[in-house]
Amino acid sequence: MNFGKTIAILGGTGPQGQGLAMRFAIGGVSVALGSREDDRAASIAKELNKKLEGRSAVPIRGYDNLNAVDAAERFVLLAVPYSGHDATLDVIKGRLAGKVLIDLVVPLAAGNPRAIAMPKEGSATEAAQALLGSSRLL
Repeated sequence: MNFGKTIAILGGTGPQGQGLAMRFAIGGVSVALGSREDDRAASIAKELNKKLEGRSAVPIRGYDNLNAVDAAERFVLLAVPYSGHDATLDVIKGRLAGKVLIDLVVPLAAGNPRAIAMPKEGSATEAAQALLGSSRLL
């Protein structure tokens, strides 16, 4: 699959987002690491780039979520905790036109990572589709 020159990973400062960013960068895909706090994203991106020295020629860059979406050529991966799922989508929905959102969120119950808290729509992805309307979603 052609991911384009740059993808965005929102929730990129967490363990799942960092792991994905490293793997995409090693695979030659530039990553816009998104976070609610751009300085945290920039700091994590700097750490990841140090770990990648000699393993990747493409950069990982840190941004706030909106600028990460803007930096993505085509694909935006959503890897935030479920508690921030809808709020993150509310913030970025106006910037998703022409992009494909890949929702990786698992609806874990607050305070209990062993329990699932299914949204009324049936899944986190279906909840995202309901919130975003006709936007493209995988």
